[in-house]
Amino acid sequence: YHGPCVGVSKAESDAMSEFSCPSCAAAKGVPYKYAQGQPPPRPKRTRRPAARYVAALLCEAEALRVSTPETEAMRPLLEAATAWDVPARALLSPSERLCGTERLAALREAVARADDLEVTPE
Repeated sequence: YHGPCVGVSKAESDAMSEFSCPSCAAAKGVPYKYAQGQPPPRPKRTRRPAARYVAALLCEAEALRVSTPETEAMRPLLEAATAWDVPARALLSPSERLCGTERLAALREAVARADDLEVTPE
């Protein structure tokens, strides 16, 4: 894991001999040691490539007529990011009809859903 992704500083990382991620701590029924009063962060499995780079890579693979398990695995990840992007942009539109606390709640929900994406939307 990347330290910042799981709430562990460089000094804490250097000092530890063992580490339990937030998911493992939850499975064991113990509090996550590095939460520092906050809910434990969701571990991130990738560096979240931008959607445009994934789309370009898939286009190149199609042009070369290359199909690998990796390219096929990337397609649904790109589709999920694209599916998130359209309604998120609508929320930011000046013509969006939600206002005040409804709009804020919708934006928070969109941000929470974005955290689960493996490809960064544009």
